[in-house]
Amino acid sequence: MDKKSLKILFTVILVLYVILMIVGAIIPNPQDVPVFSGHTKYFHFIGFLVLSIIVFKTLELYKCKHENWIAAIMLAAFIFLTEFLQLFTTTRHFAYTDMLIDLGGCIIGWGLYKWISYKR
Repeated sequence: MDKKSLKILFTVILVLYVILMIVGAIIPNPQDVPVFSGHTKYFHFIGFLVLSIIVFKTLELYKCKHENWIAAIMLAAFIFLTEFLQLFTTTRHFAYTDMLIDLGGCIIGWGLYKWISYKR
C-alpha cells in the first residue's frame, strides 16, 4: 500500500475510532449488562491505549515535526472531553480516576508504539 493510501486509511480509522469513543462516553452505562458491570476501567485503559497507537501512527505518516507533543496535547484534550461529556449523561459521571486510567493507557500505548517502531 502506498503512503498516500496509508495516510487516508489511518486518518479514517482515527476519525471513526474517536467517534466510537465519544459515543461510548455519552451512552448510559448499562449496570445490568454483565460485560459492562465492574469492567469500565478496563475499557478506559484499553480504549486509550489503542487510541494512542492510532494517533502516533497517523502523525508519523503525516511526518509531523513534533509528533510527541502534538499527540500528547490531542490525547490530553480527548481524555478531558470524554470525561466532560459524561457530565451530561445521567448514569455516568466525571471522575479523575478515569482520567488517570486513560492517561496510563495513553502512556503504555505510546511505549508500545515506540517499541514496535524501534523493532522495525
